[in-house]
Amino acid sequence: MFQVGDEVFLKSILNSTETVTRARVQSLDPNYLVGGTEIGPEWREVNVQVPIKKMKT
Repeated sequence: MFQVGDEVFLKSILNSTETVTRARVQSLDPNYLVGGTEIGPEWREVNVQVPIKKMKT
């Protein structure tokens, strides 16, 4: 289980073995709004600490 403050490593949606950033869990609240929509029980609010992989534009 995650707790607020835990360090997490986020993976690429295109390559699940590739770590793209290091972040900290900010909230576990499923009612937190993103774009006017609740994130729900399976999602977490995070704060990106260190980007690891440069995004292609």
